[in-house]
Amino acid sequence: MAIISYGIQLSSTPVNSGPQYAVSYSSNCTTYTYAGLVTLPSSGSIDYVNIDDTSTCIKVSSVGNCTNEVVSGSSPSTSSYNTYIATLTEKNGSGPEFILSEDTGSGLFNTFDTIELASQGASAPFEPSTNAVAIRFRSNGACQTSETVQIGGVVPPTPTPTPTPSPTPAPTATPAPTATPAPTPNSCFAVDVYQSPFSATDACCNVISTVAYLNGTSLLTATIAYSQRNFNCSDVLSNPTYMTQDLTNYYFWNGSSFSGPTSCPGCP
Repeated sequence: MAIISYGIQLSSTPVNSGPQYAVSYSSNCTTYTYAGLVTLPSSGSIDYVNIDDTSTCIKVSSVGNCTNEVVSGSSPSTSSYNTYIATLTEKNGSGPEFILSEDTGSGLFNTFDTIELASQGASAPFEPSTNAVAIRFRSNGACQTSETVQIGGVVPPTPTPTPTPSPTPAPTATPAPTATPAPTPNSCFAVDVYQSPFSATDACCNVISTVAYLNGTSLLTATIAYSQRNFNCSDVLSNPTYMTQDLTNYYFWNGSSFSGPTSCPGCP
């Protein structure tokens, strides 16, 4: 493989083309390598460019009087390369050919390749030098778009948003325990009555006063009668009993409740 000087002659001048043209060469007519720019101001003009002697296809693309054409041009260096893939995200009337130039840190962009991106979404590989810090894509001809892609710089990390502190919940007051009231002791009163387990007549006519243990101070207010077996009023009187305090009206205790007052019967 050798590099040869190749003459490019302009046979005709298309409208709005020239005077500068980008030249690329290929040995398979598919993948092209950028060779450089030639100046062909009019039909019949000849200019020369260096290409590989194994080339079978030459591509000449008008650069035109573009305001965003390449800043400066030079042949690629012989240093090692990294392969990248360029994808056309928005066409906007540019292309289909794009001139690639690289900035190796000097601030000047040097042309190193031409790629073809025929439609939106199309991709093509390119190989800038390893010390390139930025790549510039320029539409070859229409020159309606230009974009610089950083490839060597350090991309600043996206700052992590400061989390919003969650409010500290106020402590829930523990309710004070409700005091359980102490049981009220049974009310117990010793009441003088006339009573009989046999009949109302016996209670009203057998005028022998005894003591009844009640939860009230009289038969009128009492609702419970207690047994006389003890005096702490813990046992309810289970026997039915007739009771009177005035020998005129009596009350009947049935073992669970009182009924009355009822008029005493006549005595025999």
